[in-house]
Amino acid sequence: RTYTLPDATGTVALTSDITTHGVARVGGTATETTTTSTTDGDLVTIASLSIAAASPILVVVGYTKSSGAAAGVELGLKLNTTVLGSDARGVTDSTNEEASGVCVFIIAPRLSGASLGYSGGIQIFAADGAAGESADHYSINGRPSGTITDVVIRGRSTNASVTLGIMGVHVYTLATS
Repeated sequence: RTYTLPDATGTVALTSDITTHGVARVGGTATETTTTSTTDGDLVTIASLSIAAASPILVVVGYTKSSGAAAGVELGLKLNTTVLGSDARGVTDSTNEEASGVCVFIIAPRLSGASLGYSGGIQIFAADGAAGESADHYSINGRPSGTITDVVIRGRSTNASVTLGIMGVHVYTLATS
């Protein structure tokens, strides 16, 4: 992008390309998806990606929870066809109230033979206006080691009277050097 800004002698053109700063958006959607299912399921798929194993990945998910019961909502992640961890993790509390927030998945490079410690290289951070913040992680076991072609957001409500809404999903790769 080029931005033209005024200065004392006229204008100065500044050029900025976010990919030169280490972050590149590789896919996403702003389409809203909702569910009242109490069973973990695929909600949003960002397909046709080509993310190399050496690339760290950042996935940003906007979500909402309706009122209707003392219940929460949970989000999970699937890379290609592999469901990670024991699936969905709670991102809200179970208070009977509306809530909205953001969940961020940070995925370390998927290199063979790499020791990533207890966290398994996949961290989850969630924050909503009602419940505050939470953090969790997925184990490295079963994590795809090759190219990521699909990032799938999974989720469920813990009570069918509460609606989980996905307000947008954005997938970014981070610099490898």
